[in-house]
Amino acid sequence: MTKVQTAPAKIAPLMKQDGLTMLALDQRGSLRTIIANGKDEASVGDERLIEFKAAGAEILSPMASAVLLDSGLGRKAMAKVAPGVPIILSADTFDQKPGGPVERSMLDPAVTPALIEECRAAALKLLIIWTQGSGAGWRRDQVGRFVELAQKTNRIALVEGIVRTAQGERFATAQAHGEAVMEAAIELVAPSIDLYKAEVPGYLPGQLGEVEGFAKRLTASIPTPWVVLSNGVAAADFAEAVRLSCAGGASGFLAGRAIWADAAAKPDPRAELQRESIPRLRNLVDIVNARRKH
Repeated sequence: MTKVQTAPAKIAPLMKQDGLTMLALDQRGSLRTIIANGKDEASVGDERLIEFKAAGAEILSPMASAVLLDSGLGRKAMAKVAPGVPIILSADTFDQKPGGPVERSMLDPAVTPALIEECRAAALKLLIIWTQGSGAGWRRDQVGRFVELAQKTNRIALVEGIVRTAQGERFATAQAHGEAVMEAAIELVAPSIDLYKAEVPGYLPGQLGEVEGFAKRLTASIPTPWVVLSNGVAAADFAEAVRLSCAGGASGFLAGRAIWADAAAKPDPRAELQRESIPRLRNLVDIVNARRKH
């Protein structure tokens, strides 16, 4: 049996049936882009984002082991999260042009101990853009200050690493992507975080052959339990990517877009969440819960 990282007691509140099956609804600029669906993003007001997050939390959170939300557009959604399902609070802020990727991420100074308490967050999340060959000092400072905040407030510290090449272009091969995910994870877990959120390692769209091998290497290389995210993964590939990652030792997922992105772009997102997103999430939960049986 492949080694699965032993989850420390501290992250137990985020688990269900010994797995991490977590729903992400903290997207901000990217959610506006998804809802606009090729149209002018300026036509998508904040209320549309607020209502979609609330609908997603209401409909999908009963199946999730935790829900990730932001404190700006996600307040209404927090009230819709199913009883007993913990909230993970985004503690990051981004430099991001409309329709573009996150260019830089940093600890949000607005996320204070008082705000964390007000949002009743069980955990905090910091997204870090990891660029090959540069920025290590900046990242070390941001993650260090984030861990201090989590420890000061006695919250679970979850760091998410998004990997980029030095020039910002796409990774040429799945092997190159997997090596970058490995290097980023080893660096970013060093400041004693509790949980790591990684891109599916060794994945390029339609290419899943390297995933399990890199997942095994990642599990062996870091002391921290880890989960996969769905950003950058084709929706049709994500379930198999989760299965292969878990076969390699991942403890589950913290994902959003692969579950609900198409629903967000539809005229009746609530109906699409019910019709498409519920079965997708249920399937992912089943994959994670079955991971120790193989």
